[in-house]
Amino acid sequence: EPLHLIGMDLVEVAPAYDHAEITAIAAASIAYDWMAVVAKQRGAVPRPVGRI
Repeated sequence: EPLHLIGMDLVEVAPAYDHAEITAIAAASIAYDWMAVVAKQRGAVPRPVGRI
């Protein structure tokens, strides 16, 4: 059964306390994955990127 995702909230990414940028990378990865899920739900078709 598919999930009916409505929204996402990504909070507490503070660059001043993230010297190694671990939190920023994790936040960017979560946001990217969320956008991919929403795109797939709306019928997007994956296609290769960077192919020569």
